[in-house]
Amino acid sequence: MAATTVGFVYAVLAGSTAAMASVFGKLAMDSSHLSGFVRILFPSGGESSDSIVRILQGCCIGMIILCNMGMWSLFVRALDRLPSSLIATAVNTALNFFLSAFLGSILFGEGLPVLWWAGASIILLGLLLLNHSKPAEDSKEKVN
Repeated sequence: MAATTVGFVYAVLAGSTAAMASVFGKLAMDSSHLSGFVRILFPSGGESSDSIVRILQGCCIGMIILCNMGMWSLFVRALDRLPSSLIATAVNTALNFFLSAFLGSILFGEGLPVLWWAGASIILLGLLLLNHSKPAEDSKEKVN
């Protein structure tokens, strides 16, 4: 694979890992999702289910840290292999943004209004335009 393709894959993985950190953040900070999961697994849990929820929240905090470490590692690799840091940043940011919204909708039932999607699409369009624009030619004549 070409270095640019590998760099693009690293940027995609970095954005995906960042989105997963958001999912674990939601689980760690909002115990209602974990409580529902524990109630399904242990219907007669009582006080022990509260302890299990706290342990799971701690695991989620650990996963936030691991996901962020992974994201930065992958992002730095993308920066190293792509011709422009703008490409790595645009891919990472856009994928994180949209995947976080998608996972929030699927996993947590969060709805986003059409206006949010319109604004997000405009941001994505701007990132694409920045990515495909060419730097201005130097207007000064070269001196030989």
